[in-house]
Amino acid sequence: MLSTHRVEIVAVDPHPHPGADRLEIVDVFGGYPCCVPKGQFSPGALAAYIPPDSVVDTNRPEFAFLAKGTKTKHRVRCVKLRGVQSFGLLMPAPEGYAVGDDAGEIYGVEHYEPEMKGACTGGEAEKAPAELSQLPKYDVDSLRRYSGIFEPGEPGFVTEKIH
Repeated sequence: MLSTHRVEIVAVDPHPHPGADRLEIVDVFGGYPCCVPKGQFSPGALAAYIPPDSVVDTNRPEFAFLAKGTKTKHRVRCVKLRGVQSFGLLMPAPEGYAVGDDAGEIYGVEHYEPEMKGACTGGEAEKAPAELSQLPKYDVDSLRRYSGIFEPGEPGFVTEKIH
């Protein structure tokens, strides 16, 4: 399955944070708890879910709270807030968007691509054929995104490819 890497619009149902009076928790896709300020979202409201490994521009007013020093880009990561893991950010959904829509362009969100350190071969390797540049980039979504796909006690098989 291909990874989505989208800023997807989701319906939220916040519940109290067990260790903080000013925070609530929203379970996105059933497996990604996301901490939000208390009262930011009402039950059933729509929000744009910005997953970890997304890059946001801190010059934009909605992401200014993430600015550190002179950096203008911020990589969204999983953080622990008052003892609860928070996977990503939730922002109010743009006007006219529905559940499942992608709001990545509206918020200017990019996917984080790590720098390939030490991958330089010094020129002794040939360039890849042009046809390979046409292939889509591929990654696998975490099982957290599909937490409700298996029933408790349902048998399953796990395989691993070892080189």
